[in-house]
Order: sequence, then structure tokens, then C-alpha cells
Amino acid sequence: MRRAMSATGSVFSYVGRDSGATLLEMLVVMTLAVVTAGLVFPSLRRPYQAVLTDAVRSSIMSDLRATRVAAIHDGEAAAFEVSPDGRAYSYAGRTVSLPGRVWLDAEPHIVVFEPGGSTDGARIEVVQDHGRRLPIAVSPLGVIEAVPAQ
Repeated sequence: MRRAMSATGSVFSYVGRDSGATLLEMLVVMTLAVVTAGLVFPSLRRPYQAVLTDAVRSSIMSDLRATRVAAIHDGEAAAFEVSPDGRAYSYAGRTVSLPGRVWLDAEPHIVVFEPGGSTDGARIEVVQDHGRRLPIAVSPLGVIEAVPAQ
């Protein structure tokens, strides 16, 4: 019987090949772990994107409301403008860029709130690269609401 010392300094004994794992066994376990991770992690991407899209819609609705409040408070028209490519929007002198896989589809591209809070109305959709669309409606009275996705 042989005695060996581990990296921590403890002494242990082993007999033949029955103790520990071989390099081949470790490679098989590592391969299975990599394959499992490859299958699991892409499936987690879609729910993350859905949460991101919902957060972007909430933020845009909040900024639309802030623009409307500014128009009412200041007594002058205030604009909320979506960039032509839909990757950013601006309001009250601020420009907000959207995350890479999310963009806006707006009609019209500029929503102007009058001093009384009214507007000509608009429809803005937050679009995800997987095709998910989350609409926001702005009524002529200035009411901003999330429209259920269809």
C-alpha cells in the first residue's frame, strides 16, 4: 500500500485505480455541462428580452406623461419626438437611446402636447427584434395608456 500527500498536506492512501476520477471521466462531465449550458441559456434570453421591452414601454409612458405635465405646468407646447430610425427619443431637452434589440415605431414621429395637455393623438409601438410589439396610445385629450398587445 502506498501513501500519498494531497495539496493540503493531508496524508491519504490509495489502492490501485479505484480512487478518484480519470481524465476521460472528467472530460465527459465537462462536455455534458457545456452541452447543458448551451441548451439552457438561449432559452433564458427570450424572457429577459420580454422584461426589457416591458421596462422600455413603462419608461416611455412615464416620459410622455412628464412631457404632458411640462406643457400644462409651463403653459406652452412641449414635444416628445421619436428619432427617424426609432432607436432613440427626446423630450424636454433630453435624448434617450434605446437598448440594442428594441426600437420604436411611431405615427406621427412627433407628439406635441398643447398647454392644456391635449394633443393630436399618437400611437407608439415598442418593437422587439423577435417581433413582439407593445403599443402605447396617446388620445387627443392627452390620456396615455398601454394598449394590450395582440
